[in-house]
Formats: sequence, C-alpha cells, structure tokens
Amino acid sequence: MILPHFLLHPSTTPDLLVLDFITLSIET
Repeated sequence: MILPHFLLHPSTTPDLLVLDFITLSIET
C-alpha cells in the first residue's frame, strides 16, 4: 500500500477528506 503524503500529515487535511480517501482505498 502506498500512502500519499497528505495521509502522513493529516493535520494539513480535513479529517473527513482523509476518511473518504481511506474508504475509497478500501473499496478499490
């Protein structure tokens, strides 16, 4: 699994956006 840079720094990204991205990663 490749973790995007923003996932390593969630403080710079809205939590909902991170959760949404994780959900998409799980679905695919």
